[in-house]
Amino acid sequence: TNDLFADFACPTLSTSAQSLAFTHSYGSAAPEAQTLQVTAAPAAVNFTITQPAARWLRVDGLSGVTPNAIRVSVDPAGLEPGDYQGLIAIAAPQSANGARSIQVSLRVTPTPGFTLMRNSASLLPVQSAAPESRLIIESQDLAPTSAKSDGIPEPGPVNGVTVRITDSASVELPAAIVELSPARIDIVLPPGLQPGDASIAVTTSKGRLLRDRLQIESVTPALFTANGDGTGAPLAALVRVAEDGTATSEPAYDCSAGPGACTPIPVDLGPETDTVGLQLAATGVRSQTDPAAFAARIGDENADVIAIQPSSTAAGVDLVTVRLPRTLAGRGDLDLTLAVAGKTSNAVKLNVK
Repeated sequence: TNDLFADFACPTLSTSAQSLAFTHSYGSAAPEAQTLQVTAAPAAVNFTITQPAARWLRVDGLSGVTPNAIRVSVDPAGLEPGDYQGLIAIAAPQSANGARSIQVSLRVTPTPGFTLMRNSASLLPVQSAAPESRLIIESQDLAPTSAKSDGIPEPGPVNGVTVRITDSASVELPAAIVELSPARIDIVLPPGLQPGDASIAVTTSKGRLLRDRLQIESVTPALFTANGDGTGAPLAALVRVAEDGTATSEPAYDCSAGPGACTPIPVDLGPETDTVGLQLAATGVRSQTDPAAFAARIGDENADVIAIQPSSTAAGVDLVTVRLPRTLAGRGDLDLTLAVAGKTSNAVKLNVK
């Protein structure tokens, strides 16, 4: 009825858990390591751990004496989204139960994408963009506060938020953030991106990684508008050159009715000796510097593009000047579009007296 030799009983091997679970969001940092406590009672025992067969499973220390804390980690690099199973086998021949098996599971989930990507000028949803063009990324909980750059921003983080592009040549480049809010980021894509399928990754201020795909194309023309909604009066200036070479400039839109109510100012083409141009704010055409590569359409007439230059004050904005044909006189409201390399911009409104 009594154990007279209790001090000589074989110890029992125990572990702090029978299973360990890890979750990893695809493309983000590896999950933190977990600790497995290995003990034996009533006396210490030597133990060994077999090298796990699962290549993603890591165990620091393959032998020891109880009590001992074993660090268990996972390396999900190269794993596609899915569920993975591994095993940690602990053997202790001097123990009463001989061995323990710890099940380890790893779930790799797809990286969350963006709610939407829009062209910053047209505000239309897009899946492609050109180098040095403006792009809006929409999501949730991007940053705690809003921020806006002055002038042309440098690539890099703003308020703890970073945006990086990896192009088809596997070159990763940072994007410049023009404006930031909790729900959207307005960026300028870096120059030099190679055409083709690219990855765009956003790290939020809380360290959350969002990733999506983006097609890089040489041009993706779009026109900014005075109302900021991609329609109506263009964000543009009328440039009038008189016969003696005197040039004057004035806005091509009237916003006196308040925000969101801007209308095109009726254009007076003036005397036959005047040349009147419309300098449009565009994005997505930086790679084209030859006016002959552009085609402007006003109503049912073609118009010559006479100059293209990057804006010196607005990030990702290209200034495209279109000569207004005198045959437009008296035509009233007209649609204007800009095309380059077979791609056409959003339509804006022009009024000609």
